[in-house]
Amino acid sequence: MFTYAYTIRMRDTDAAGVVFFVQYLAIAHEAYEAFLASEGIHLGDFLQETSYLIPVVHAEAQYHVSLRLGDTIRISMGCPFIGDSSFTLLFRFHREQTRCAEVRTTHATVSRQTGRKISLPDEILHILSHIKI
Repeated sequence: MFTYAYTIRMRDTDAAGVVFFVQYLAIAHEAYEAFLASEGIHLGDFLQETSYLIPVVHAEAQYHVSLRLGDTIRISMGCPFIGDSSFTLLFRFHREQTRCAEVRTTHATVSRQTGRKISLPDEILHILSHIKI
């Protein structure tokens, strides 16, 4: 599991002062980017240099307890599924010991040139093995 700390900001909330539902996806993606950086993959370089892309092809969220401006949360990220050309990430949002939300994203590996799916590259399989659950 990879753990990422985050403090809820004003930009994350709606008029009621709670996290706007789509922001959970944005926060989860921020955690994913932090994980990649911790593994030595910097997105700017990655997006320019690889022969493949790894877009999100499915996303879902389940909300349990509202988060509010100023809440400090912990996001635990793991990888419950690794297939030939895709993988799923699970993000669990906690405030202290309270489970607040879960986000799942499924990513597919595609050729940059053709847009068709390809097998997961060894470098991606390697880093996903660090968070396999």
